[in-house]
Amino acid sequence: MVESVEESGELGNVLSILRKRGLRVPEKATNQLVRYVMLLREGNRLTQLVSRNDNARLISTHIAECFAPMCVFQVNECEKILDFGSGGGLPGVPWAILFPKKQFVLLESKKKKAAFLTHVKAQLDLDNVAVLPCHSDEINASHNHAYDIVIARAVARLSKLWKSCGRLLKNNGVLLAMKGGDLAPETAELLNLFPGLKVDIQTYPEELVPVDKNRRLVVVHEP
Repeated sequence: MVESVEESGELGNVLSILRKRGLRVPEKATNQLVRYVMLLREGNRLTQLVSRNDNARLISTHIAECFAPMCVFQVNECEKILDFGSGGGLPGVPWAILFPKKQFVLLESKKKKAAFLTHVKAQLDLDNVAVLPCHSDEINASHNHAYDIVIARAVARLSKLWKSCGRLLKNNGVLLAMKGGDLAPETAELLNLFPGLKVDIQTYPEELVPVDKNRRLVVVHEP
């Protein structure tokens, strides 16, 4: 109980930052996010959804970063979003909580993680979420050109991501890759394999993701 009260306050601070940046936060977002953090912690005992070393700092290490891309990339006009390699639902679940009128698909190939995502959807009453329990190569053609955004957090190299998800994007759709480390080799490889793509690298707000974490958002799209 004490833990949930503390987390409610910590999440309140994160959501306050989003409000100051002009984002609308639904009334029930804090309660849903507190419940989600609890579900993550419970689920992490059964299958590794995030590093178990992060159990005590899920909000500062994971939730805050999940919200950071929406502070540097305009998502208001986007309607359908795919979380590629969703894992424990990061960033797809926090996004779905903040944007209840947008549609989210959580792609996850590992059965235990996909089952956890289905459990989260039910527990949090996320009617705007669908779980797609398959590998990216198995996504059928009905998903081609279906998404405004494909977002991926620490999933794969940029070239592999684009090869897997480029066909899923609508015209003017974008890949948002949440990455860390030295991005120059990956960016060069991507542009060598897929010449003509546009790549922008955005820095997150420091109050959500400290600079020393060296985490950034890579925005990839066709011209």
